[in-house]
Amino acid sequence: MKIFKTKKFHIFRKRYGQHFLKDKDIISAIINAINPQSEDIMVEIGPGNGALTKHVIKDVNLLIAIEIDNNLVILLKNIFLKHVNFIVFNADVIKFNFNNLTKQYKKKLRIFGNIPYNISTNLVFHLIKYIDLIKDVHFMFQKEVADRLLAIPNSKNYGKLTILAQSFFKITVVVDKIHSSAFLPQPKVNSIFLRFIPHKFYNFIKEDIFFLKKILTDAFNQRRKTIKNSLNKIFNVKKLETIGINCNLRAENLSVQQYFEITNFYLKNIKKSKIT
Repeated sequence: MKIFKTKKFHIFRKRYGQHFLKDKDIISAIINAINPQSEDIMVEIGPGNGALTKHVIKDVNLLIAIEIDNNLVILLKNIFLKHVNFIVFNADVIKFNFNNLTKQYKKKLRIFGNIPYNISTNLVFHLIKYIDLIKDVHFMFQKEVADRLLAIPNSKNYGKLTILAQSFFKITVVVDKIHSSAFLPQPKVNSIFLRFIPHKFYNFIKEDIFFLKKILTDAFNQRRKTIKNSLNKIFNVKKLETIGINCNLRAENLSVQQYFEITNFYLKNIKKSKIT
């Protein structure tokens, strides 16, 4: 059992992946990168003990926090009791409906947080559903996941997560090489803080992401196989040659744009009901 003393004692819960930021220089760099403005609707995921919250709240008219740990919700309410611009939801962000926020406040959301590593990839997928509501996202990731998000074709880190994320967001590094000692308790990995900005235009509508996921799953489940072998259960891949796809390449050799083209080809030529 690990206990952290702030205004109250907090017992870290492993299932929530809690690692609180404590390095003041890293916190300052993150706040500068986010650059909150008074008119922004800021949404913080996993505020923990308020290490980032206490800085952002000074600059904005509204800060909304989403925290799954009820004990931390009570702590945050006590810490920010006098701040009328602070709202906290005791909720699981993976199940959270962001539509309700934009309906109420009539603005796109700026989402940020030192998020638990154990929900990071699922959270990225979840936010894609709300991409039209998002202005930008700033999240902490363990280095291994960040490397996958930033990967390029023909590299070992390039895969399903890379393509899904880069299909909808421009992803850049804003704070690099964050040592594990910047957190309490100290994780076993180093971290990177990333910025996600939604693309202005998409090559297919977000509702069709299911089909992109299906194609990527089949392509990368046996990534050493060529496309003609890994995708042959979905459709006749020889037809892909008509749109300029070399079926002798492996999954990691195709660009994000080429996966767009494969998905759109599939949607135009095969009934959706045939995917199981």
